[in-house]
Amino acid sequence: MEAEIAAGAGESAAGVGAVKRTAEAGGTGAAAGTDPTGGRMLFWEYGEQLAVREGKWKLVLNGKLDFSRTAIDAVHLSDVDADPGERINLAEKHPDMVRRLEEAVRHWYGTLREETIRR
Repeated sequence: MEAEIAAGAGESAAGVGAVKRTAEAGGTGAAAGTDPTGGRMLFWEYGEQLAVREGKWKLVLNGKLDFSRTAIDAVHLSDVDADPGERINLAEKHPDMVRRLEEAVRHWYGTLREETIRR
């Protein structure tokens, strides 16, 4: 999986600076104009969170998508078309999608860590 990596500064909800790393990798194409990710997977890391977006699906690992929550969701799968506020966790209803996206984001992160160690 070939990825272009970009690094930038982000801010947490509390305004504390954090590093955010993103990458985009080619995937299976979707019809133009129907897939906001262009048929690609978009990966990112923010603090302790890992995330991936593909089409309407967004998977976040170790995330607090709603800052009023006291507990972190170990795995949160959202259909951002149907639920743009990402309030409904669909992980239990779509285990195959969770497995596929989690494998992809962990592979991306492992590759990123290997590149960082080599430098």
